[in-house]
Amino acid sequence: NSGSPYSSLFFADRLICGNVPQLPGTLITRSLEPKNIFITNPSITILPDGDYLAACTGAYRVTGTTAGVSFFLSSDKGVTWKTQSINNGAMSYQNLFVHNGTLYLMGTSGVQKDVIIRKSTDKGVTWTYPTNSTDGILLTGQYHSAPVPMVVYNGRIWRAFETNVEGEDKTAFVMSAPENSDLMNAANWTVTNALSYQTSWISGNGKSFKQWLEGNAVVDKNGNIVN
Repeated sequence: NSGSPYSSLFFADRLICGNVPQLPGTLITRSLEPKNIFITNPSITILPDGDYLAACTGAYRVTGTTAGVSFFLSSDKGVTWKTQSINNGAMSYQNLFVHNGTLYLMGTSGVQKDVIIRKSTDKGVTWTYPTNSTDGILLTGQYHSAPVPMVVYNGRIWRAFETNVEGEDKTAFVMSAPENSDLMNAANWTVTNALSYQTSWISGNGKSFKQWLEGNAVVDKNGNIVN
């Protein structure tokens, strides 16, 4: 009822959605259990040979299994897609990117887990998965992010993250490494101090600043890196 301030509740043994609008564009993949498992962390990049690679979690996951990343390739600029690999390694908040001709995937090893980076040399069919600080574990702890972009600027490559410790407010920070260094080695990455926030930044009418998250690195008009 558009004139009512109240929402509606429906009780039924069987509900059918009708007149569902057609999805725009080209369907790459879908969840096997759309009521329970969602497509998350979508990411896309253009490979050195011009092919497109897309990634997400949730595409082939079923209830009770670990969320892995699935990868999809297009060789005709997104008109058609094929599956490169399914549920290939548990990750959260990951983003695809190509740097110095190499394909990478960067995020966390789980919702409240380590910051990790992986790479593939066969267009996403197979991927490394880190075991230590020299092959892709960049920060140990509990962290949060989103499939946000990388920034290459002033000789370094940059990415934003947040802390994600149970019971604590998230704090924001940025990581960077020399652009020609081994990105798989934690020793090459520098981590900024982590900044907290104040709920008073938004106040009045019963509202307050609740948290900040999913930041991404940007070069501002004055040439500064901002989050």
